[in-house]
Amino acid sequence: MPLGSLPLTFVIVGFGAPEAWSSIVLCLPILAFAVLSLVNFGTVPTTGVAVPVLLRYGDVDVNAGLALGDVDRRPGGSGERDGLIDRVARLGLGRARVGVGAVHSDVQIAWCRRGRGRSGTGSDKLAGETRSEGAMLPAAVAIVGTGDWARNGLAPALADLPGATLAACVSVDDEQAARFAADFAVPHRFSTFEALLTDGPPIDLAVIATPDDHHPAAVRGAIAAGLAVYCEKPVANTARVADDLASEIASASRPATVGFSFRYSDAVQRLRHDFATGMLGTAWLLELYEHNAQFHPRVGRPMTWKQDPAHAGGGALFEYGAHILDLGAWLLGPTRDVAASFARVHPGARLDDIATVQLRYADGVLGTAVASWVLEGGFPGIRVVLHGSIGTAEALLDDARTTGDVYRRLAADGTVLEEVNFPALDHHGYARRHFADLFATLRGDTPRYAQTLPTFADGAHVQHVLEAALAATQQRVPVSGPGR
Repeated sequence: MPLGSLPLTFVIVGFGAPEAWSSIVLCLPILAFAVLSLVNFGTVPTTGVAVPVLLRYGDVDVNAGLALGDVDRRPGGSGERDGLIDRVARLGLGRARVGVGAVHSDVQIAWCRRGRGRSGTGSDKLAGETRSEGAMLPAAVAIVGTGDWARNGLAPALADLPGATLAACVSVDDEQAARFAADFAVPHRFSTFEALLTDGPPIDLAVIATPDDHHPAAVRGAIAAGLAVYCEKPVANTARVADDLASEIASASRPATVGFSFRYSDAVQRLRHDFATGMLGTAWLLELYEHNAQFHPRVGRPMTWKQDPAHAGGGALFEYGAHILDLGAWLLGPTRDVAASFARVHPGARLDDIATVQLRYADGVLGTAVASWVLEGGFPGIRVVLHGSIGTAEALLDDARTTGDVYRRLAADGTVLEEVNFPALDHHGYARRHFADLFATLRGDTPRYAQTLPTFADGAHVQHVLEAALAATQQRVPVSGPGR
């Protein structure tokens, strides 16, 4: 019987505290074979040996069973035989250590059932998998901009992190700033960022959540003051300014990130690592969606500055499209070219309410993106579908459709191989994880989520894609012939 047909999956769970992972259970000769293969860096002298192995690092699942003795199918891989542990190390998840007894006591082997149509929830993770998201070092934070997202997302996320203190807030709207300060017990408030830097308390991190056109000045002020920076997306309204900011950040000595927090979804994390470890094969097509009825003219809330060209370079494309365009580039690499179409359906709309974009990535993979703040959906209304040569994976983030993020993996014939319903995150849960990784970087630790923290260079690339999409609507080819 081929090894891959056995109804079992080996699960290597790490890395917890040594005292939490003090036992290694070797149950069958076939399991011993798998462990010995791992010790030898996963190199098996035969092809087609498909031992299904799932490695868990923290709460990142790495499905690497197809790697044993097989070719390197990672995106951009060499095509040569490649050791399983070496692959995982290159993913930035850390180096696995497999041993027996007390020699390497931070690894435990356990069993889980394998089969078609398997489903589960995030609550069935093995004990010790979750780690604290708390900031372990006191950090004074100033929030620049006290609007809806600062109130409903960023401030609650920071309030959840031990060690993070909301020391000051900034807003040109004094009444709004006063309400914000009262609601979140912020001791200092200022009408300008300059006043905060001159007269305010010591600050470690500036969280910039102003209208888009004010981002560059605030980022530059934070850099000059030697602060760490979290800037909401987009980082600027033009690619040129975004490039300049990325260069200035690269020259600074403090950590900085852009608010692409949906990278921190459990379902998105799982999709990325299943793809990177060969579970989906070669990428063929990526579908990206983010839409909900936030500004629906009948059931949504009143429109804000986001529809004002004086503050925003684009409408739904910039507000929602930036997130999914980032996810696409994070999964597949840089975007090579785009085509786009926009629609305005909101009464008096001056910017796009619906945006559709066709993409081609650097390695030739095709993509589609739909962004809208008037179409149906809950928060955040994101769906990512990656079609590969072996199978398809889908991540769904939508609190109107599910109680938590959902991950599905399908065979080429459409059979559901796996469905995982992760525990629900509140609206600020993604940002909380994002801030925790930023704080880890700030104190010199390794972030919990490997290769996830978005950079200003990532933000600049997204800005180039947005700018290209705006230009790509300016020329259309008419369809000729009968019935047009």
